[in-house]
Amino acid sequence: MLVILGFLIGFSIHHGVVAKRTLSLHEVLNLVSFANAEEAKEKKILYWTCGMHPSVKMDKPGKCPICAMDLVPVYEKGAGAADAGALSTIELSERARKLASVKTDVIGYRSLAKDIYTVGLIDYDERLMALVSAWIPGRIDRLFVDFTGTEVIKGESMVWLYSPELVSAQQEYLLALETLEKVKESTFADVKNGATSLVDASIRKLRWLGITEMQIEELRKNKKTKQHTIIYAPISGIVIEKKGVGR
Repeated sequence: MLVILGFLIGFSIHHGVVAKRTLSLHEVLNLVSFANAEEAKEKKILYWTCGMHPSVKMDKPGKCPICAMDLVPVYEKGAGAADAGALSTIELSERARKLASVKTDVIGYRSLAKDIYTVGLIDYDERLMALVSAWIPGRIDRLFVDFTGTEVIKGESMVWLYSPELVSAQQEYLLALETLEKVKESTFADVKNGATSLVDASIRKLRWLGITEMQIEELRKNKKTKQHTIIYAPISGIVIEKKGVGR
């Protein structure tokens, strides 16, 4: 015998298997009554109930007062389970199961997926964006990236900028280096410390103006000011907006 939970439509469970019905619940219940008629003669009927509303209990056959479906019998061997608070069940004989075209499957965990089609807005992730701008007033004499959509690599040249303020900052740094070189043999500690502080201050100013460590080191070695400075790409990516215009 296969036990089907009375409140489920289209499924039944018994001893670790799931049963799928191809007929409606009303049709299956009618088949149950027909196929189990002979077997029911030898069993004691406790009461009559509705497969859709197990709370309905009648002492004789008839119609469910809620949904008007035919009542089905509950036999003596199911009374203990019902009294213990278990779900009411309906039993199908082998013949009834064949008439109802019941198929079984093993119970298990399965992944469920559902495609959802909707509308929305797509925007850039601000955490992955970088703004490339000059830290000093000046003039763009050349723009290496001249249109949006260009792919750039971190450290790649983007802007060739002329700035009188930057030229002055370079000259101050070279002058501070020259002064430190002259007083490095001095026996006066205050003089040497003052020259060293002047060099450090000049380096900090260059950094504040956007000059990289590599450019500062190149200036220290060559000891020549540059009329133009290059602004490099801070990250790799694609240019999505361009406001600067080169000459």
